[in-house]
Amino acid sequence: MPTVRLLRAKTHDSGVGSIRHTLDFADILKQRRMVRHYEPDPIPREQIERIVRTVRRAPSGGFSQGQRLVVVTDSAARRRRHDRQVQTRSERRSVLEPDDATASFARRGRAVGTLVERLAAAQIGATFNQYRDPRLAERLSHYLDSRAAATLLLVGEAAGYRGARISGIPFTSERQLTGAGPAEATATIVHRVLADLGLEEHVLLWNVVPTHPGTDSSNRSPTRVEIQAGLPFALELARGRRVLAVGRIPEAALNARYVRHPSHGGASAFRETLRACLS
Repeated sequence: MPTVRLLRAKTHDSGVGSIRHTLDFADILKQRRMVRHYEPDPIPREQIERIVRTVRRAPSGGFSQGQRLVVVTDSAARRRRHDRQVQTRSERRSVLEPDDATASFARRGRAVGTLVERLAAAQIGATFNQYRDPRLAERLSHYLDSRAAATLLLVGEAAGYRGARISGIPFTSERQLTGAGPAEATATIVHRVLADLGLEEHVLLWNVVPTHPGTDSSNRSPTRVEIQAGLPFALELARGRRVLAVGRIPEAALNARYVRHPSHGGASAFRETLRACLS
């Protein structure tokens, strides 16, 4: 049976050295308990902040890009939020299952005709549609759900063969999601810059052409037809959001403010033009 070693670091004011405790994992399991009823007393703000800090460090499966937490302390607001969630779940359960290739999403409780389902069924020129793979379509759906409240849409040119073609998430490599598979330089730079600027959880990443133009070992520029076919998905996600274009192709397609693409030595320029657009 494994053991868990808990360390308490030395404090600055007590002068007491660090104390080591070794607990048997089985003992920890015996001490745990479920809590289903709570006291009505409000929780002090400092305790809430400590809980939030702890939760933000917890691992997450699938798309591990951190969590978005909503803390509601007003009891009436909590009740309204609860009622809305119950109503949404009920509406999703009532949706009929479609008789097509995207039926698996509806069976999981997702509404018919969502953006991801339409994207999975789309033929965008001669591009490779990675979302025909239900695993990647589901991953993208979870990503879009996690960024539903994002106020900024960062749009690139197209999926890359080492990035979204394999991961299913724009500007993101499989290596960043799972620790395995190929890395992509652009994805690494984009996420590092967003994290440095404190924007990662407030930005939705996308591409004008969400599918991949090229082969499994190369990229090519999307054609005019492919840009026009992929554009409606970007426009749908742009509603109610501020849009920035990473590169000249999305700049022209969306008539959005330009941010330098980080490839070919453009990492510093990407950071600075993004910062300038947001200032």
